[in-house]
Amino acid sequence: MKNRLLFLTTANLSTNPRCYKEIELAITLGYQPIVVAFYLGGWSITIEKNLAANLDGVDLYYIDATKGNKWNWLLISMLQKILSYLPRITQKNSLLQSFAIDKRSFQLTRFLKKNKIQAQMVIAHNLGAFYPAYYFSKQNKVLLGIDIEDDHAGEANNIRIKGAVNSLMSKILPEANYLSFAAPLIKQKIQSRIAMPLACITQIINNVSCTSEFIEVKQSPSFDQLKLVWFSQNIDYGRGLEKILPVLDFFAAEIELTLIGNLRDRFNQLEVLNRPYIKTIEALPQVELHQKLSDFDIGLAIEDAAADENRTICLTNKIWGYFQAGLYILATDTPAQQHFIEEFQEHGCISSLNEEALKKAIQEIINQMAVIKQNRSYRFNAAKFFSWEQESVKLKNTWQLIFDYTIPVNS
Repeated sequence: MKNRLLFLTTANLSTNPRCYKEIELAITLGYQPIVVAFYLGGWSITIEKNLAANLDGVDLYYIDATKGNKWNWLLISMLQKILSYLPRITQKNSLLQSFAIDKRSFQLTRFLKKNKIQAQMVIAHNLGAFYPAYYFSKQNKVLLGIDIEDDHAGEANNIRIKGAVNSLMSKILPEANYLSFAAPLIKQKIQSRIAMPLACITQIINNVSCTSEFIEVKQSPSFDQLKLVWFSQNIDYGRGLEKILPVLDFFAAEIELTLIGNLRDRFNQLEVLNRPYIKTIEALPQVELHQKLSDFDIGLAIEDAAADENRTICLTNKIWGYFQAGLYILATDTPAQQHFIEEFQEHGCISSLNEEALKKAIQEIINQMAVIKQNRSYRFNAAKFFSWEQESVKLKNTWQLIFDYTIPVNS
């Protein structure tokens, strides 16, 4: 009988590529995945349908996170808001504490209580899924895995929420059989706050993708416009774009910038429409996005450290995507990205968000345009040593080790 793995996420498949890759891996390895995710509507509807259609034989459940049932949505939102102001009450109850952090945590836990799901291991993706996975693990006496893509306490600017996140993670993470982290500094930061038992396996699973998703383009050196790209789920304020665009204005005649993602109206009106050197493309499925990257020369990894603490230590899908596509990377000087560029010096350069520093960095890139284009093939081939094919082996070995040496009670 196949071991059944229950994947829980408070996102959906199209906005949680780490979870989707793990589900595909589980299928390949002969496990039986069960997935509980959220229906988010909006721009992701078509992409989500296509991803779900590819998961043949997977038991896939969706919880509605939209305002379709307005009164239910409003009630849950109000309760979550109230609980977020009552830390003395919520800290005594992990469910309430998790609900105060993320209302979808309550919806996910309620779903698990109402539906009888059998699995030998539950794996949580996203902070709001940590408590529901812990609850399921305890109730059913099964194995628990937790993926930590971000320093969630570092994401919280509200001191009450930050305290609640630290408290909840301190209770739940030591109960896990394994933890996976998306970047070295995230692992280091969390382990400095939370002591983990020796029996818990901890490992870094980088945000890389399959090598086959990327295309090598043979480009001869030329002095045409330099093609820059930036992508995210949403094109909006708060991601550093608004700080680099005024600097790019100085080079408007020499560059072309393409933004890929769901373009927010206000950002479009105030930042995009008045800049003719900017092109926009709607959000793309991951494979199409990675193939599209071959059209560009420079990838912008613009992280604003002032936004929150997590931005300083995370390594995003974005920077790894540029890397695997062979693009030259202009990265801002967060500690995580500095370490990344120091390790891969031929793949990019670092700059602060200071206007003069950015101008200097961009001018140097333009001056070296021919060399950067000429070295594209080298960068592309060097990046093949860092891919999901390699990273997934870590996860495969972890799952196998846990199942070989830990016997779930209900197996």
